[in-house]
Amino acid sequence: MEAENKISKAKRKLIALVLIYSGIAFALIGFVAFQVFSEKKKEASENGKEVIDLSAPASEGEVEEGQYVRLEIAALPKAMLPVMENVGIFYYVTDVNNHIYIANLSNETMKGIIDTLDAGSGELNSAYQFQGMICKLTEPIKKIAISNSVMAFGNNKINLDNFSEYFDEFYIKDGVTGKGSTISKSTVTLYVALVLCGVLFLIVAFGHIVPGLISLNRGEFGVMDEKVMWQALQKHLPEGETLEAGICGAGLQTNVRQVFGKCVLAGERLIADENGTTLRVSKSKYARFGVYIGISWNYLILSECETYKHYYEIDSVPEPVEGAVEEIDTELRLEDIGTCFPLAEIQNCEFKNSWTGAVRCSITMKNGSFLKLGLPKQGGLGMPEHAKYREVLIKRLRTCSTGNR
Repeated sequence: MEAENKISKAKRKLIALVLIYSGIAFALIGFVAFQVFSEKKKEASENGKEVIDLSAPASEGEVEEGQYVRLEIAALPKAMLPVMENVGIFYYVTDVNNHIYIANLSNETMKGIIDTLDAGSGELNSAYQFQGMICKLTEPIKKIAISNSVMAFGNNKINLDNFSEYFDEFYIKDGVTGKGSTISKSTVTLYVALVLCGVLFLIVAFGHIVPGLISLNRGEFGVMDEKVMWQALQKHLPEGETLEAGICGAGLQTNVRQVFGKCVLAGERLIADENGTTLRVSKSKYARFGVYIGISWNYLILSECETYKHYYEIDSVPEPVEGAVEEIDTELRLEDIGTCFPLAEIQNCEFKNSWTGAVRCSITMKNGSFLKLGLPKQGGLGMPEHAKYREVLIKRLRTCSTGNR
């Protein structure tokens, strides 16, 4: 009943997390979508006027004051001096059709244009598009444009009387900072960050929590399942032995040494052979890996939660050999070495508590084998007896350790 209550409580918690995470994700993504939609709507139409592409031939004669336009330029703008106070710098800008306009550009737009400049040729690598609003030219702006006209046309014949022959009666006030967008680069960066956060929350909610909830509802706990653990440990349990306890822990460092007599190495197996030699096998792993840890009255049993790679050293040794020499009935897979350890062969066993509540157990066997195991404090919903089994495991190891006898 207690286990069922824990599972029911965990289900409610996971459902709540899914709702919270997905809610946050949709809120973030929805906010960005709304803002972008609003900006695009503003860009597409301001005061009922559609955005006109000045670079398109069909746009000639259609603009009026207050109209929002876009312009595609093919050359670096030329500044007009002096700078008008509280207005900024005016430029001559040449579009892709070689028509010259007067534009009041922001520093950010100029930076974007300069970023596309080829340092070698001094030309733009590609056409640059910006947007702005049509504004009526004033007399002071006209005078600045006339005084700088030699930069645009190479002559000083332009005056107020013939001004309209060279320029339009309007200028473009830059209202856009970026290439073809009304959204500033800093705002775009913020929007991208918000969307990525939203996507991350969705991945966590539907990529991790929901599958976990489905598995929990089915009674599936993956490797953190006592039934799965019990079956895995039973495979390595010697005949006549009964498991007293088992937990899902971690292998932190292992170096297993065993000697086998009258055998030969054939691929990944040791084969019994009357004419074979004595082989010393060293099986090591120095990285953390998941492992089931079980104990019976006479043995410590280890079974990997998944298939892991180990480092093997296999040497032929002369007889006689110090320590026990094991005989092989028919054959033994290398991966099955280091799964069953007699408690009577433990020379020393040390325990160290971790700040997370876990216990680290370092075991030295009489034959030189070394095991460093992590015994976690919590076992998960699929292992309701974890705390009890861990205490049994620790007590048995303390009792059988030579250093504690």
